[in-house]
Amino acid sequence: MYKHDRMLTSFRVGEPLDEIDEPDMIDEVLKLNAELKDFIYHYITIFEDLLRVKRAYEPFLEKIHSREEFLTNEEIAEVLDEFNSEASKKLSNYDKLIPSGTMTLTYKVLKRKKTSVLCENYHFSTIGGFLYIELFKGLQNRYLPRKCDLCGRYFVLERGFYSNYCKRPVKGQPDKCCRDLGHRKKFNDKLKTDPIWSVYHKAYKAHYARYLKKKMTQAEFQKWADYAIEMRTKALDSKIEYDEYVLEMKK
Repeated sequence: MYKHDRMLTSFRVGEPLDEIDEPDMIDEVLKLNAELKDFIYHYITIFEDLLRVKRAYEPFLEKIHSREEFLTNEEIAEVLDEFNSEASKKLSNYDKLIPSGTMTLTYKVLKRKKTSVLCENYHFSTIGGFLYIELFKGLQNRYLPRKCDLCGRYFVLERGFYSNYCKRPVKGQPDKCCRDLGHRKKFNDKLKTDPIWSVYHKAYKAHYARYLKKKMTQAEFQKWADYAIEMRTKALDSKIEYDEYVLEMKK
């Protein structure tokens, strides 16, 4: 099959009216041309919106998720400013985080049995306009799309809980989801590549074994666990030397 990367980007109506003698036919031609122009406009707009999702929205979200945590509004503003600055150097609008079409906002009253609720009512002329507003509303309220690090599909992060993995069932393991396997894999990778996490894990297992053998009370184990997390954080932040950290974790 022949493939190409060119797309229709404009449409100019041609009206061979000089060759038509019948008034009714002229009206039909004008009507058809108007309908074709409207159809082509929507065709062009939806493809522009699809390209923008791939070439602007995805790279922007990758920057938003680079820290693997929810960002504050100030941090989001910094990321957006940097992204817009880079996008401004590109010629194509597909690489810019901009809306398409028009949007109107009105307020309506939703009546319930005992109360009435004032609601925002949005109307978008294009899918691109909807996606633009929805993206920034999600950023403000911490409901935003993220690509799962395990299955590679997008999911919506829930407010208050950040995760690199979705809750979709894993193929062949219906009792497990990406989040179950992903977090375990990420933790195991840390143990293999980060000596600070490896030392913490070994110390935790040793102290937990003491607790099970009743050589430590629950209160003593909890006190040690809190202290171990504090030491691990200091080691990761380079606030204590690695050798000192190892000695503390063995106590």
